[in-house]
Amino acid sequence: MKNAIRHKFFSGIFGHFFLRASIIQSLFAILFLLVVLPFFHFVADKMAAEQGRTFANSTLAASIDALYKNDYSSVVDYCMGVMKNTPNILFIVYSNIDGEELYITPNNWTFGHKSLPYYKMRFEKPGQTESIAQSHSIRDTASFFNPSGAVEYSRPIVIEGNDWGVLTVGFSKETYYTHVEAFTLTVIAFTLLASLLSFYMFYASSRRIRSQISLFGDIAQKLSEGHLSVRAPEAAIGEIGVLGSAINRMSSALEEKSERLLQLVRMVEQTEDGFILFNGSRHIIFANEALLELTGYPDSCFIGMSVTEFVRLLNLSLTELDWKSAVKTGARELLLTKKDQSEINIELRFESISSGKKEVQYLLAVFSDISERKRLEEKLQLAANVFSHAREGIMVTTENGIIIDVNSTFSIITGYSRDEVLGRKPSILSSGRQSKEFYVNMWSELLDKGHWHGEIWNRHKDGQVYPELLSISAVRDDQGKTLQYVSLSSDITEQKERESELVHFAHFDNLTDLPNRVLLSDRLNQAIALAIRDKGMLALMYLDLDKFKPVNDTFGHKIGDKLLRKVADRLKECVMRASDTVSRLGGDEFVILLSQIEAHQDTAIVAGKVINSLTLPFEIEQHTINISATIGIAIYPIHGANADTLMKNADDAMYQAKEAGRGCFRFTTDTQS
Repeated sequence: MKNAIRHKFFSGIFGHFFLRASIIQSLFAILFLLVVLPFFHFVADKMAAEQGRTFANSTLAASIDALYKNDYSSVVDYCMGVMKNTPNILFIVYSNIDGEELYITPNNWTFGHKSLPYYKMRFEKPGQTESIAQSHSIRDTASFFNPSGAVEYSRPIVIEGNDWGVLTVGFSKETYYTHVEAFTLTVIAFTLLASLLSFYMFYASSRRIRSQISLFGDIAQKLSEGHLSVRAPEAAIGEIGVLGSAINRMSSALEEKSERLLQLVRMVEQTEDGFILFNGSRHIIFANEALLELTGYPDSCFIGMSVTEFVRLLNLSLTELDWKSAVKTGARELLLTKKDQSEINIELRFESISSGKKEVQYLLAVFSDISERKRLEEKLQLAANVFSHAREGIMVTTENGIIIDVNSTFSIITGYSRDEVLGRKPSILSSGRQSKEFYVNMWSELLDKGHWHGEIWNRHKDGQVYPELLSISAVRDDQGKTLQYVSLSSDITEQKERESELVHFAHFDNLTDLPNRVLLSDRLNQAIALAIRDKGMLALMYLDLDKFKPVNDTFGHKIGDKLLRKVADRLKECVMRASDTVSRLGGDEFVILLSQIEAHQDTAIVAGKVINSLTLPFEIEQHTINISATIGIAIYPIHGANADTLMKNADDAMYQAKEAGRGCFRFTTDTQS
């Protein structure tokens, strides 16, 4: 137990300081005794010498007359009397230059002759009166370890200017050293007590400090184990409290950095990008989970691998020069070969991580799978190509109908450049042909169904109106909110013209451009419906040309065709009303429909005009051709209630007119009707 305490107390930095403090304290105590005690002995000697000088002077003054008279008995009586009153005076010696010596003690005295005068032992040059007269001598028979010895004080005796001899006084220092001894013991006791007290205070304070430093050691151990939330006491002694505050600030900073590092690690582990960390020698020291999933290789395959091996394994098209300048070149798009030998598009980025020095210590490579982005880019490129090269005009607007983009075909169709329409509304193309109701219905369908398709008339920049086939679709987000509108438009002017030609071809005679049998039937039915509604009448005139076949036989079909066209022109001149129709059924047969007639006479007048007009000669290519016409007439509702009946009865009436001699007209008889 004692050895354990001793080992604990004298070990470590505090044991080191304790031993040093003990040695210094001991040396200080010894130095104090060696310096202070001799000083007090010196002071005591000075006090004794001063007393000897004073006593010698007073004794000499009292005995100078007796000495002059050689009355030694008086001197002895005086000195012994003084010595009795002064206990520390041990002896008084009068020595003259003749060698006579009077030695007086408190209890006895002697007088004799010495071979070596006493005073010669006190002075170096006794033969010189000046030196003897001006000097004195003190001899200390005491020592540091025997402070109770005697002190002898000698001074010369001069009587009437002549050296008489020497007065020597011997006295004890015990009286002075009694106080010095007491003070010395006090000083020694105080020194020992101060040393013990300082040792105790050092032990107590060091024990407290050792406990606090031991606590700091435990805290440091916990910090090293990762317990960054531990805190040191800041209310400790002096600098230890400052150290505690510093440790707390350090642990707080470490905790904050650790949290940021933890977040970074989580981000690296949870990100979809692959991370590879190379050390200064360009060997892999870290690969995250995303890279393993990206490449299909296990973690053990990468750790310790060099750059060259890594590039070769993944079949990356990177040279050593590319790798060394990777940080400067920035992101690169490459093909990466996975473990299953499939290839994916990646984007490779590099970041250098230095330790504060200029040279790069670590290199971080980030691999991003951009296969999906590549597919989207291809789709976007395809969409851009479609947008740019589409034969339809494409217009994109905001949800508020503001134009934000158009393609080149749109500009070709409308005449407006892209810059002219951006920021404007599609209403700049309005032709005015559609009613408000049309647009209300269009927007209603567009908002309800998300699309609209139909034909519309728009106005070109030059003011020309053109037909357009228009499709509008709403672009909506996942929540169904409309973001944009996209319209595709086609100029269908040519289509409309072709349709018109087809309609014309289907309803008009190709040679004379008169309504054919189909259009005639349609108009006849409409005229009958109008007559039924208005309770009116209409007339149907069936006309056949006389002498037409000889014209073809004589002049050819070309002249015959030209004749038929001229006949059509004359017939249209005879029938002036827009509600009436002149039609060619084929060959040399024509039909005239007169709607809304008042009486039979109206029809007869028109028939007469037609016959007279066609009887006039025709001049065709320097040929004069004479023909005539025979007409049969049927009246609705007298000669028929429907189109077929009217056509049949008019045809029959025409044959009756031919039998009557041609070049005339006949109404349908009651028998025929």
